[in-house]
Amino acid sequence: MKGKKILAVIMTVFMMLSLLPSMVFAAAVPSGELGGKLKIKGAAAVGVTLSADYGKVTPEGVTDDYVSFKWSRKNGEELTELGTEKTYKVTEEDLGLEIVLEVTGAEAQGVTGKLTATTCPVAATEEEAEKHKMEQHADENETEEVPENGEEQPKEENVEEIPAPEENAEEIPTPEENAEEIPAPEENTEGETPSEEQLPEGTEENHIPQGEEEVFYPEEEQPSEEAVSEEGTNSEKNGEIATTEYKAEAVLTTEDGTGVLDFGTLFYGYTEEELPEEQYVTIKNTGNIELNFANIAPESFMVQDVENPLKPGEEVTLWIIPRMGLTPWEYDDTLSYTTQEGAAVSVQAKVSVKEPEATPTPEATPTPEATPTPEATPTPEATPTPEATPTPEATPTPKPEYKLSASPETLDFGKAGTGYTEAPAAQTVTVTNESNAKLSIMELQSQNFTVSALNASDLEPGASVAFTVEPKTGLAKGEYVETIYLYPVINGEAGEALASVTAKFTVEDVKVAKLTAAPGTLDFGKVQAGYAEAPGTQTVTVTNTGNMVLHLNQPSAGSFEAGALSAAELAPGESGSFTLVPKKDLGEGQYLEEIKVTSQENAEASVTASFLVTKNTVKLKGIQKPADIKDIKNGVEKSAAGLKLPATVEIDTTNGKMKANVKWDVAGCAYNVSSKESQTFDVTGTVSLPKGIENPDNVSLYTSVKVTVNARSAAVPDASQNKITGIASDGKYTTETKITFEAVGAGMDNADPVKGDMRYLPAKWNVLEDRSWESAPYSATFRMGQSGDYALKVTFNQQKYDGSKWTNTGATDVKQVKFSVSNGKGATATPIPAQKANQKKPVLTGDNTMILPFVIILAVAALCIVGVVVYRKRKK
Repeated sequence: MKGKKILAVIMTVFMMLSLLPSMVFAAAVPSGELGGKLKIKGAAAVGVTLSADYGKVTPEGVTDDYVSFKWSRKNGEELTELGTEKTYKVTEEDLGLEIVLEVTGAEAQGVTGKLTATTCPVAATEEEAEKHKMEQHADENETEEVPENGEEQPKEENVEEIPAPEENAEEIPTPEENAEEIPAPEENTEGETPSEEQLPEGTEENHIPQGEEEVFYPEEEQPSEEAVSEEGTNSEKNGEIATTEYKAEAVLTTEDGTGVLDFGTLFYGYTEEELPEEQYVTIKNTGNIELNFANIAPESFMVQDVENPLKPGEEVTLWIIPRMGLTPWEYDDTLSYTTQEGAAVSVQAKVSVKEPEATPTPEATPTPEATPTPEATPTPEATPTPEATPTPEATPTPKPEYKLSASPETLDFGKAGTGYTEAPAAQTVTVTNESNAKLSIMELQSQNFTVSALNASDLEPGASVAFTVEPKTGLAKGEYVETIYLYPVINGEAGEALASVTAKFTVEDVKVAKLTAAPGTLDFGKVQAGYAEAPGTQTVTVTNTGNMVLHLNQPSAGSFEAGALSAAELAPGESGSFTLVPKKDLGEGQYLEEIKVTSQENAEASVTASFLVTKNTVKLKGIQKPADIKDIKNGVEKSAAGLKLPATVEIDTTNGKMKANVKWDVAGCAYNVSSKESQTFDVTGTVSLPKGIENPDNVSLYTSVKVTVNARSAAVPDASQNKITGIASDGKYTTETKITFEAVGAGMDNADPVKGDMRYLPAKWNVLEDRSWESAPYSATFRMGQSGDYALKVTFNQQKYDGSKWTNTGATDVKQVKFSVSNGKGATATPIPAQKANQKKPVLTGDNTMILPFVIILAVAALCIVGVVVYRKRKK
């Protein structure tokens, strides 16, 4: 009994050892170049942590330990690196942008190449991200990538070697080759059909070509109409019709066409009367949509705003003027008008504000330097030493010399009529100290002229001061000539006059008719068109500033009503008044008018009145239902652009018909993208009223449009689309090269056929002999045993879908690729015998573990079991 137990233990050990190969094979280490399809785990939503998904990546067994990572944010064509960790957590900054993952094989561990994957634009929540994927891209959540070299990695399975047709010698393969040879045609041997391998998920359905990137857009982030318009050409090629391109554009012109408004020079402290006249610019809408301008308030200039929306082709004229109170500076500003739609125009405005000019102070006369002391005269030999020459004293400071100059020396104030009440304008005299010492000047005195204070105390040499002179009012008839002397103050006492100014003025019997009106500008603000009450009245005061009685005429205006004069006759110095108010029922527009006040004696004064009437509020009356949309191509995307839904609808207002934007609820309509049958359904939408349109009657803002999608027509691909990939035309290979190719038939990726659809399916291939395919994958790997020129031919069967299955039509198409094979480095002069026709080799698996010892152990274990059974039977 004890012997039996020992024997049972020995047999158990042998059995466990025999199972080791399966364990070794299962733990094979991945090696080779990255291929297949990389995916990103996790929804593209804020706060979600993303990681790599290697489910479709080759070689099998790749994990995070065999690659390095690079996460990037994609904004248009720009990539911003985010990190190199194994995972990445989506942030608020990623909202609306795509996240790109690039993995690079770790060459030190036998993995090479790169793969990338791109998410859809990041959504705010996971629910939104999942909704976008389900509705817009059912089975295409990530982009399928290929290695950077753009070539598919050859499969190690089903490698067959084609020996040279002439040779009968057997070729002994190296351990790593482990490939099956295809016998030469003379031997009449049959090769084996390659083993069936499942195609990668999505190869037939929704296949993404190599080198291209699939981008997912959330429903609320569909491409703009401008982007759709730019892609119009490509869309038409794909059976789509480009949408209208909407342009927000405008131009601004000045009166002189230079684009610059130059208001010249002003002196600091200027008054409203000294302001330059307004200058005007014109803005025109050159786009094809209505523009809504924003109000602007430049710091240095007053401008008129564009109050109302500007329709395509319309233009508006606006005034611009410098502001009051600007400090000395060179103002050169760019005034920009912008719109809500993105259009912008600008104009350059310039004005120079300077300090009042003053006569520069001359430099003081420098004090002469003292005469230097000469050196002593040297004593000559044999001559008695003379006394040293005495040092001369320094030159004394020169005696002050007092001198003044006045400019101008003569002031002529012209003539005035008797009884004048307003003196001629004052004139300015500049006094300069031309002395070599400080000087003070006594206050000036005049009998018939008014002289301003001089303020000349301790005036430095070369310095200047100014004073003004004007005739006194009320002078009687006569000629007035008076000299105004400038007396210095020296050592506290008055000296003799150093300068003088002569003033002249004549009063004669001349009648002067003169009027002034104040204020000079009246601003009545703005109201909406259809106003019931005009703004409040404003009063204008008229004053007789001449020397004769004036008989005033009743003022009048075009857009304003002038009230009756309070006094029709004004003596010199008297004033009267009248009122101004805008007229009622003025239409929309800017009203700027100069109103003159005149007298029978030809005296005249004027005021400027301004008033703005803005556009009245427009009310909504109803919404026109859009026309039915027909003949939409089957299978178009479920979007406003795909279904050709209009961007605007027509609305009825109190100002007539207008256009209004509409947002369509495409997601809620009954359209089924996958259906091949004809469909008719309604799409509802919500209308957005333009700016300035009101809806006091609560008219429904919902509308709908009926859409008809045609049934899908039969697809008939062209045979020219049949191709052979993986082997280069006229390519050059060696006898050591394993050549892998794939046959791709036109229309073979049609995963959802309808009755009448056609396709081409690979049936067989030939290199020296025919090999056939029963099913996908339509690829094979072979190696030529001898150098020479060869041709690979693939035959494609044309098939037609009868509504339930594909059937052959009998038509075929043959494609071929020629290539040449040269001897490899390991080739020898002695021919190597070809393998026997019935000789088979194991399929190359990628694992080089020696299996023979394990087979021997298994055989020994089996013999032990048989021995025990025989032993027990004999014992019984």
